[in-house]
Amino acid sequence: MNKSLLLVLLALVFALGLSKNSEAECFNTGVTFDGGNVINCSLPVQTSPVGLALNPPFANTTVMTEEVTVDVGAGIIVNGLASGAMNLSGGPDVVTTSGNFISDFGVGLGTSSGGDTVFMNGGIIRCTDPVANGFLPAGVFMGGANDLFQLNDGLIESTTAFPAINTHQNNDIIECNGGTITGAVVAIEMFSGNDTLIVDGCTINGEIQMGTTDDLVTLYSGTLNVPFLRMEQGIDTVNIAGDVDTGGVILGGGGGGIGDTLIFSMNVPIDQVVPLTAQINASNPADDNITINGIQYVWTTFENLVANLNGVVSTMTLSPIGAVNPLDTDHTVTATISSSVGPPADVIVTFTVDSGPNSGIDSGSEGTCSPNPDCSTDANGQVSWSYTGTLEAGVGTDTIVATVDDQFIGMITSNTAEKDWVFPLRDVPTLSEWGLIAMAGLLGIVGFMVMRRRKVAV
Repeated sequence: MNKSLLLVLLALVFALGLSKNSEAECFNTGVTFDGGNVINCSLPVQTSPVGLALNPPFANTTVMTEEVTVDVGAGIIVNGLASGAMNLSGGPDVVTTSGNFISDFGVGLGTSSGGDTVFMNGGIIRCTDPVANGFLPAGVFMGGANDLFQLNDGLIESTTAFPAINTHQNNDIIECNGGTITGAVVAIEMFSGNDTLIVDGCTINGEIQMGTTDDLVTLYSGTLNVPFLRMEQGIDTVNIAGDVDTGGVILGGGGGGIGDTLIFSMNVPIDQVVPLTAQINASNPADDNITINGIQYVWTTFENLVANLNGVVSTMTLSPIGAVNPLDTDHTVTATISSSVGPPADVIVTFTVDSGPNSGIDSGSEGTCSPNPDCSTDANGQVSWSYTGTLEAGVGTDTIVATVDDQFIGMITSNTAEKDWVFPLRDVPTLSEWGLIAMAGLLGIVGFMVMRRRKVAV
């Protein structure tokens, strides 16, 4: 065999072997990945049950060091003992996962060096036992400073009294854009200080605790089943920037904190800015509650309340402004809502005929709405209503108006549109029909003349 060809084949075999080993390493314990490696955990579903040689007691499972990028595919299951199913040390490391990290002893996924980034797009990270060597038990333990954990989908869970996510060093960031974080007691503990939690579309079940100093929680959207959003020490801030039901009491200074601040910065109808601001300022800094956009917020032991509400200006137009239709046909009008924060969807619009032959009918009793049968606006802020001008109602001019009474954009009324109903035009004969009429006329004349001649001849 040609020597160069043999070398190529040997290199290929070696490369394939490395690729296979790098995948298998995702399921081996005590393995350290060298810096710069890219690891793809894309094998079929594999489980490392407790007690097998593949997963011996008190051995680290997967340890990444020195800027390793790990991509864990969907359906992958990594079971771990001791310090966790996955431990990022010596980084900064980057992990993108939609697989499952199940820790029977301690931590599902832990960072220890700082500067690590984890993107979770699915799967499960779970802590099932309140024992951890070197770590506090948690589903996700952010043990290094300046870590970023972004949850886009999936479940992070702790079945113990310890938190589902624990930020244990300074300047960590949790971005909760989707998925679910569930703690048997505590969902998220911001333990170290200067940590940030951004909630924008996920579900959180369990307490949120801000442990030491200068932590920030910003709520844009999502579902919170949180008995307490607790600020225990330091100068912490909660900023409610969207219509998020916190699900419980917002506690400031629960552990001796001073200078805790609660900010209300969501969008409200423009006519509610002044009265809501006055109500918040009047409560400052007493324990109190307030209802904004239909959601009640209850707080206690805050030193500072800040009203930074954004007034939303909304308008609605009705078109066409005028039209003429014969009786016994349908007429359609379209309402378009615009606001200073973009077109609002899912807003119920009521169409009413204020005057005219069809006076008194509205979209709640007559006609049909589209594209949504409940007369709510679509993503463009639009909804249409069609009704029939009946023969019984007769001719005349209807005046039509659209109204909205919504907790988010307030009460608004559209311009008036007019509809003229007229009698249907009688059918005009076609050319062929005119020809038949003319022929019938001629035959009639000829017949008449023939009859007269017969009478004269007689």
